[in-house]
Amino acid sequence: MRLNRYLQEAKYDNEYIAQKVIYPMLVKDCKGFLVEFLKSQRTSGFRWFWRGTDRQITEIGKVPTRKNRKPKDMPVKLHELIDFMFYKKFRWSPRSEGVFTNPQPGAVMPYGQYAYAFFPIGKYRFIWSSRVEDLFADMYRRKLTPDKADHLYADVVGNNAVLLPNTREEYAEERKKFEIWFKDPKGWFAEVVKRADEVINTYQDDNMPMALAHRMEVTFDCKKYYLVEPQYLIHLERKFRGEK
Repeated sequence: MRLNRYLQEAKYDNEYIAQKVIYPMLVKDCKGFLVEFLKSQRTSGFRWFWRGTDRQITEIGKVPTRKNRKPKDMPVKLHELIDFMFYKKFRWSPRSEGVFTNPQPGAVMPYGQYAYAFFPIGKYRFIWSSRVEDLFADMYRRKLTPDKADHLYADVVGNNAVLLPNTREEYAEERKKFEIWFKDPKGWFAEVVKRADEVINTYQDDNMPMALAHRMEVTFDCKKYYLVEPQYLIHLERKFRGEK
């Protein structure tokens, strides 16, 4: 009896917080996004944009977008090249200014200890590709980095992002080699540009319903955003649907 009462009280608390605290904040600050987001939902169930982070959020948290972001894993020169090529197409720099999300919560776990639902505040834009689930991983599959780094990345992903002994040190050495190779004005550099261009040409900046349906990485441009704990989403969905 005590357990049942506790579970009922916990459910009520989550429902109250979701519908009386979180929901009004989202409606007030994420109005433009919610219009497009809610139109993109299927009748069978909501799909959310998820973000992985090491930042621990209680209920809902407002986060400023980092500008001039430095790559965590991708070699710096490749990061800068891809950012420049993206800018030529979309007039903004997703790799250094964007917020990376994915409709699949499991896909963002390698990028942080926690996964939260993502809501951009105010004006926003986004890009995505129906062929690229994760740009970082795609670069490795296309052999735009050394083979050894490709192997190490597979080790990391295969072990749920738990770094193996010496992996980070070994990967650092591969990055150094990459920087040297990148200075080569012929051959390899031209191949990098060609392959990177093939990837970037698959990206688009519209059609959110398809972005959610394909469950691929979606990168947002916004000044700030909210992150919401997962236990409140079922209650938010009911509120968005107009259910009691």
